[in-house]
Amino acid sequence: MSPAEYIARLRSSLQVPPTDWNAIYLSINSSGFSDSRFHADRFGRQPCRHILRALEEVHRRERERTNAASITTARLAQIVQFAASMGKAQGKMADFLPYPIDTADGRPRLPADVATTLRQLIQTRSLPMAIMAFLMEDLEQADLLS
Repeated sequence: MSPAEYIARLRSSLQVPPTDWNAIYLSINSSGFSDSRFHADRFGRQPCRHILRALEEVHRRERERTNAASITTARLAQIVQFAASMGKAQGKMADFLPYPIDTADGRPRLPADVATTLRQLIQTRSLPMAIMAFLMEDLEQADLLS
């Protein structure tokens, strides 16, 4: 490498802002990620690849939490779209979620409390048939129809 190439490489690397390790530490530890390797006393002593994996996990969990919090709103938007189109448009709930779904088959799983509530509504016949027909795939997936 010639001196001019070396100087050009150094200048390009100096143009990148430095890594804010305090922000990385705060995002990992404030997310509920509990691993003793990321305790304040040991934070700078692990390889960068472990920190990057932890950050990826933190961001994945955050996407899942956001999607889980948005499921009811997405389902309502899907019902409104279905009603507004007089039953012709069949949008997917995943189209209304803020992040793409990471499950293997591309479908979100019903949380346990939602499945329990739906089971009670079906048993007491409080769930209207139109809504039950609309949610048929989710009800079958959670084995609520048996």
